[in-house]
Amino acid sequence: MYTSRLKSKYVRGVVVLKLDERGVGRFDRLYDGENMSDDEVAIKFKITRYNRVSFGSSNFFFEEGSGKKYQKAKYALLKVKDREVIITNLLDENLKKIE
Repeated sequence: MYTSRLKSKYVRGVVVLKLDERGVGRFDRLYDGENMSDDEVAIKFKITRYNRVSFGSSNFFFEEGSGKKYQKAKYALLKVKDREVIITNLLDENLKKIE
């Protein structure tokens, strides 16, 4: 299992998300260095001392006054590079970008 405990009391590791036919990822397993299939993606995570799980950037910034339109967001569109995650947009229940 790819996890480590740091002096800061955080537990860090890598999880594997399995992508469905729509490209929606769901937790599959902890990454253990094994080969992954084309429908899988690995991302880093951190568990804080308050047992909160973080997958990198959990923030999505938008212009002041435009928050109401993002209330219907059900999914986040992610960019993954070197197992680091950045939220690039929010999506509605039909996986359409909210703009």
